[in-house]
Amino acid sequence: MGQERIRIFREIRIFREEQPLLEQLLADVRAAPQEEVVFQAAHFPLGYGPQGAWIASERWGQFGEYSLYFTRRVILQLLDEQKGTPMATHKRFSLAIVADDIHLRNEVGYDDNMIACQRRAFFEQHAGLHARLGIPMRDPLVRKRVMRFDIDSWGNDELGWGRYGLKDCYFLPESELRKAELPIEDNCARAYVEFIKRAVGDGKLPVGDASYLVSFVPWACERSVSDVALDKHLPGLSASHVFLTTEPRSASPFRHEGVGYRKD
Repeated sequence: MGQERIRIFREIRIFREEQPLLEQLLADVRAAPQEEVVFQAAHFPLGYGPQGAWIASERWGQFGEYSLYFTRRVILQLLDEQKGTPMATHKRFSLAIVADDIHLRNEVGYDDNMIACQRRAFFEQHAGLHARLGIPMRDPLVRKRVMRFDIDSWGNDELGWGRYGLKDCYFLPESELRKAELPIEDNCARAYVEFIKRAVGDGKLPVGDASYLVSFVPWACERSVSDVALDKHLPGLSASHVFLTTEPRSASPFRHEGVGYRKD
């Protein structure tokens, strides 16, 4: 149906150029009444191999790079605009990152125990006061805004996070988000609703409007996130969603299907 698809509840707008999208996101955040703005970006697949688990962001083309690029542009622009203005009017920014530790596990032929060991070791490296982020951030003003999560308090996983003290972890494991006890059959949508609950809703549903969300999501997950998570399970969420391709690096995210945008 042309370049835009109309849904029952919301419209997905297609952007073909970078600057109009950037201006739209800046306008959304400026207009948001919330003081706290949470960015969800740099979602990456976890790879497994002889040297252990690693951030396999190259498997998703330019998704991670572009989502961080837009996050950085918006945050730095708004921080610059806030200079010299009353502190009471300033917005606070934070960045949440989800690790897809599911989809590449079958490529290496390891048994469940080996996968579990590599996953656990990976999240241990990225948890605690002296954890390394492992994702290049061009600006320290953005890097210091990466959120940390206490995943050893979840208590519902086969890895036994609680035994390893995984507090202050840089990344949320998607495998754990999917185990949320929510009445949602779609795995991707269930994980996304649980992510929103933990990163934006202070662990509760409905999330209310305490924070504004800017979320970068792979196009492949758009149906689950839009049609199921947002339309059916996250009423009242204040957010801007951007849908980016995960095609190989040679493809610009603005080519082919373009970059999707949705405002809630």
